Amino acid sequence: MMSRGKATTSGRARLFAVGAIFVLGTALAACSDGHVVASDSQQLYLKVPNNWKVFDQRALQKDGAFGSLFTSTPIFAAIASADPRARPGDAFTPSRYPWALVVVRPLNGTERSQMSLNGLRDVLFNVDTLQTEGANVQSLTTPALMVKGALHGTLVAYEVQGAQSGAALAYEQETWVNSATNKVWVLMSGCAPSCFQAQQPVINRVMQSFLVLDRGNS
Repeated sequence: MMSRGKATTSGRARLFAVGAIFVLGTALAACSDGHVVASDSQQLYLKVPNNWKVFDQRALQKDGAFGSLFTSTPIFAAIASADPRARPGDAFTPSRYPWALVVVRPLNGTERSQMSLNGLRDVLFNVDTLQTEGANVQSLTTPALMVKGALHGTLVAYEVQGAQSGAALAYEQETWVNSATNKVWVLMSGCAPSCFQAQQPVINRVMQSFLVLDRGNS
């Protein structure tokens, strides 16, 4: 499933990403082979297929359910969905269509004091808490630890079935934290388990396009 441990990036890909970020600033743009989601200030780059609809942070802020997911306001956020009737709330759902969520957010004092590489998996979904509450959580691959300069990251994939719901969600998540442990960059992509398996090539391309170019020193 997750065939790469992306601690480094090829020169060609890195140069392309840097160019895209500095041209776009913080923007959503379409190119010939996909939509580019990039932020100059947050030093990130992501590309999703052309048939996915992208919602920027302003659209997400109008969705009350989205804001309730975070303990601190994101610095940057965007959601993309392949659903023909896509909406901001598609993220975190067992949809029949794949979606992706990219978030940059600060860590509060409690999170900073408790943060570990293992804890990076819980930035969006707290896997341990879900299991304690009775959810069935299955790891779909061996978690990967990554290092890129002063950034440290993890790559995980899980299938989660809630204790009160028959619907299951499968997702892959890549998370990076800086050396000060005060900011994280997260990309999550998922959908229903059957969709996740069928759409694995597409989800892999989305995950592999994710670049965090911040040096991670601050």
